[in-house]
Amino acid sequence: MLYEAVWPVSPRPPITALDGRTDLLGTLPDWSRRGDGAVIADCEGVLVGAAWYRLFTVDDHAYGFVDAETPELGIAVRPDWRGRGIGRSLLSALVASASVEGHPRLSLCTERGNARALHVYESLGFRIVGSVPDTDDQGIIMATVRHRSRPNR
Repeated sequence: MLYEAVWPVSPRPPITALDGRTDLLGTLPDWSRRGDGAVIADCEGVLVGAAWYRLFTVDDHAYGFVDAETPELGIAVRPDWRGRGIGRSLLSALVASASVEGHPRLSLCTERGNARALHVYESLGFRIVGSVPDTDDQGIIMATVRHRSRPNR
């Protein structure tokens, strides 16, 4: 699913392109540490999509990093299963799960030209909060709006 998340559209390099990408593979070790969460979509035992989040630090993070209190998410749906609402369902479930786990905000990285994904992200409350360095302003960072609790009246 990491491959699908990193290269969602064709043309794509072979999956072996992940082998030397420590910047990407380094985001996965020690899964299930504090701040990790995931949801999976399967159809009759076939993995068709996944969404996950993880807390990072200022010194060790991925491309959609906002701050050490905001988990960064990844999401992927297999190409032959896209356009069926699976990504939206995964993302909605992940946002709800994060909230229950005490994370009122999530962030992500995507490309400005990924119109379908941008539409889904924006419809679920994500807003552009920055750009990814060295991507000619094409890589953007999005985050949900931080909700502050209101005192009871």
